[in-house]
Amino acid sequence: GNPLLDISVTVDQSYLDKYNKKAGEASLATEIDLPIYGEIVTFPDVVYTAGGATQNSVRGAQWMLSEQVKEEDDIGVTHYIGSIGSDENGRKLKEVAESDGMKTHYHISTIRTGCCASLIVNHERCLIADLGAANDYQHSHFESASIQSLIQHIDVFYSAGFFLTVSPQTVVEIGKFCAQHNKILAWGVAAPFIVEFFWERVKDVLPYVDYLVANETEAEALIKKLEIKEEVKQIQEQQEQKEQSQKAQQEPEQKDQSKEQREQSQKEQKEQSKEQREQSQKEQNDPQKEQKEQKEQPQKEQQEQPKTDSNRDNYFQNVMKKISELPKINNKRSRTVIFTNGSSPVQIYDNGKYYTFDVPPLSSGDIVDTNGAGDAFFGGFLSGLVLGKPLQECVRAALYTSRYILQVSGTQYKTKCNFEWI
Repeated sequence: GNPLLDISVTVDQSYLDKYNKKAGEASLATEIDLPIYGEIVTFPDVVYTAGGATQNSVRGAQWMLSEQVKEEDDIGVTHYIGSIGSDENGRKLKEVAESDGMKTHYHISTIRTGCCASLIVNHERCLIADLGAANDYQHSHFESASIQSLIQHIDVFYSAGFFLTVSPQTVVEIGKFCAQHNKILAWGVAAPFIVEFFWERVKDVLPYVDYLVANETEAEALIKKLEIKEEVKQIQEQQEQKEQSQKAQQEPEQKDQSKEQREQSQKEQKEQSKEQREQSQKEQNDPQKEQKEQKEQPQKEQQEQPKTDSNRDNYFQNVMKKISELPKINNKRSRTVIFTNGSSPVQIYDNGKYYTFDVPPLSSGDIVDTNGAGDAFFGGFLSGLVLGKPLQECVRAALYTSRYILQVSGTQYKTKCNFEWI
């Protein structure tokens, strides 16, 4: 992945104005922004954390696994590969990353360590990333004897799409290794621009991917690039026509009731009509009728509200099915497709079946920071894969980890994990 040292500080609006920045935005640093990194390290409340999408996910997995897997040797449970500089920020990044229990195997670049300034104003963050050495990973590092020895002990591999902008060759080689040894390769789209501007690299990796994860905007970008939207619409139309045809075939059977059945039905209707008339007269004499109706109407509307949009589910089921069936090198494993959409249900297509998983509600007052929640989600999911847990348990772990991160400032795992595995 692309490792970054996250440097978080609280600032006032005037500091953002000084660099023409806005709360809630994220951007890459320009030459004008570079002094920020030297200034904020002098702030009294400065906090250093390990950052970068893949590194955040691996740290989340480590947190979830810390009480489950006991290390019997020096191999460790979770490992991370990326590029940092031989500078003070590189030293700090290695220190904070490994304090979570994750083992790092950084390539040391001559370029400065990548950093992300996180400027907090009224609980909102302005993120300014200087990728630096993160953009300088060398594939020769992956080919080194120490890394080649390490991967023999790894069963689950994960990389976010951002790394395709740096070393696509490394991701493909990991994919080949996984296919050859029947190990798991999970891959996250990471951002819409990855599929929009690096599509050829994405196509090179997809055949090796066993678990693909994307949020709603990333998923739509992928669907658009794959050009399967119209095809899926045609499939939906065919399914609707089939349902209408089946319904039409059932109607003659319903009309074929015997005389006795029709008479019985008419009799029951008359009795119901009589009861309804008597009930209506009774209600007309009830002075509290209007008040009761007003009270019951919202409850009735709530009961009649459908839990899911069947058309939307049908659309995504067909889309995810198409993605899962894209060409794949390792046919011993099917491709699992995972779409997330904030507080909306998680959608998963796995082994030919479509699932939705509700996201437990969390009040806005309990949400401290949304930054890194998506990375945390897949970190929890990865921990389930490492333990060989079923899909439902992997999702439960994913939702637990993302919920935890939503309630803390930054992607920090400072407290003990209390998740109870089933």
